[in-house]
Amino acid sequence: AATSTILAPISEEIVFRGWLFNALRRRLNPWPAIISSSLVFAAIHPPLSFVTTFLFGTCAAIVYFKTSNLWASILVHALNNMLISTQSVTEHILIQAGLVNDSNNPMQMAFMLGIPSILATLWLGHYLVIKKRFFNLLVSLSP
Repeated sequence: AATSTILAPISEEIVFRGWLFNALRRRLNPWPAIISSSLVFAAIHPPLSFVTTFLFGTCAAIVYFKTSNLWASILVHALNNMLISTQSVTEHILIQAGLVNDSNNPMQMAFMLGIPSILATLWLGHYLVIKKRFFNLLVSLSP
């Protein structure tokens, strides 16, 4: 859990936003740099859904671009990974307890766990990043 919620967000954000996005940004306008870095980010996560990983990469790149603060995208990435881990464990517990059946309705988990996770990520992201309640206390890691 520590690897996916702490180490992976730090290392991946340094590589994909701190290095790749900035390198692309020197040659491209913001949107092509955001899209290109997100495509590469999604491509290195093969067992996961390409589309959802690409969308998350796009969100993380936008957060980094808007804040110019690598801590912002690290926090959003860590929050995303924490919610995914929590959702996976919760899903397993609910299936084992017989409270839900994973084979009957694949959308059941999305409604029970996925939508609240997405809403929590959006609310916390908005509060912490857009409202800058957290990041104005941090020193920027950006070049």
